[in-house]
Amino acid sequence: MQEFGRELTDLKREVVEARNQAIKTDNQVKNVALDVKTFEKRFDLLERRTRMASLGMNVIVAVVIVVASLLIYGVRSHDTETKLKEAREDAAAARAKAATETQALTERLSTLERAEEQRRGAEKIALEIINRLDARQEKEAAELLDKVNLDSLGPLAKEVAGKRLAEFRRRMAEAALRAGRVILAQGRAEAALPDLRRAIALDPDRKVVPQARYALATTLYNLKRFDEAVPLLREVLGTEEDKPTAEDARYQLATSLARLAERDEATKILKEIAAQNSRYSPMARNYLTALETGADLPPFADDRVKKAALAAPKPPVTPAPTLAPPPRPAP
Repeated sequence: MQEFGRELTDLKREVVEARNQAIKTDNQVKNVALDVKTFEKRFDLLERRTRMASLGMNVIVAVVIVVASLLIYGVRSHDTETKLKEAREDAAAARAKAATETQALTERLSTLERAEEQRRGAEKIALEIINRLDARQEKEAAELLDKVNLDSLGPLAKEVAGKRLAEFRRRMAEAALRAGRVILAQGRAEAALPDLRRAIALDPDRKVVPQARYALATTLYNLKRFDEAVPLLREVLGTEEDKPTAEDARYQLATSLARLAERDEATKILKEIAAQNSRYSPMARNYLTALETGADLPPFADDRVKKAALAAPKPPVTPAPTLAPPPRPAP
């Protein structure tokens, strides 16, 4: 009996322990269920956050792509505009170059056409001059000389008629110079100018030119046409070898410049003349004094070149031999 009671007690104890264990297990299950719910809530929250983060990332990526696309488009657009601008500039430069070349070609063609027209005209006049010379009509032939330019003749025309025309021009240049000197000796300075200019224009060998140019420059100087005399006097000084003639031209140039109010250059030349102790030195000093003090220039009558000096040759022109006209063909 005692053993039975003991066993019963043990059994009760085991039942109580089993019940306690069951209660404890139930509590643990409840706790686990609660933890599972909490975990599910956290997982849902995490999933929502992940979705939001993913959405935000997608938005950011999309924005970056859009911005990058805009930047690329802008760069490409700028590059395209730059290339388009360069292409337009190149096209404009090409058009301008083409226009320039076209104009140059047109001008060149016009020059060639004018040269050809001048050649034909010169050869026609040259032939007429030769015909008049053959007919011994020198006066009529001389009237045509001003209209012909020997440089415009073609090679064949120069070979055939150039030498004879040059000789005729030389004779006419010498005749014009003589006529100009005769008129100057008569005191008609203005009337001598055309013949002196004609002598310069006709002389083919430039042998008559120095004398005619000096006479023309001095005549213009005497006529107080200083602006026309100055360039001729410069040419005289650049080519004249005769010392007295060069002294005359230098003094006339200096006083012409002084009367044209070219003070600096006039003063420089006048000082050189005054330092040379030549026949013009005293008059040069008078001019220098007037220029430095602002007084009136010396009377021009003291500077005027005497007519006899102009009329005298400086040296005489050597007449060239006259070419005999070719024999006329028999009828």
